[in-house]
Amino acid sequence: MVLGGTNVPIGFVYESTQRYMTLKFHTDYSNVNTGWFLNFIASTPNATAYFNATMGTISSPNYPNLYPNSFLQFYKIVVPETKIVIVEITDFVTEPTFDYLRIIDGNNATDISQTLGLLSGNLTGNGSIPMTFYSTQSIVSLLFYTDHSINKSGWTLDFRTAPKLG
Repeated sequence: MVLGGTNVPIGFVYESTQRYMTLKFHTDYSNVNTGWFLNFIASTPNATAYFNATMGTISSPNYPNLYPNSFLQFYKIVVPETKIVIVEITDFVTEPTFDYLRIIDGNNATDISQTLGLLSGNLTGNGSIPMTFYSTQSIVSLLFYTDHSINKSGWTLDFRTAPKLG
């Protein structure tokens, strides 16, 4: 994958299936910019948590107590194919910018083009909660990422279904 320019998405996740990953940076002599920053964690991946139900509640680890550092977790909400998923965030407090929850329409948790929401910071404290997201498919993927510092209480969400129109 090649990234360049000023339109690189924040929170983009790359996952290696090997014990290593190679990063190559190339520049020419024509322009000077501020550069880039990379955050990474090396860990044994957590198994994807599946929720095969028409309604339920999902929370970050240890909620409402502090979630762990250097954590990456995938969640999948799978409902009958004739339904869509409605996700309602009912509480959300993470370290701004560095810890986030990405909500994705569909089965591919790393396909950011299908992002319904990228949440970070104290959304409960700023009056943004509750916040509702509607899928177009019968699967919603969630990706929760935390960096190596500053833990917060995390998040909780409720999900339910609605009939797929059309």
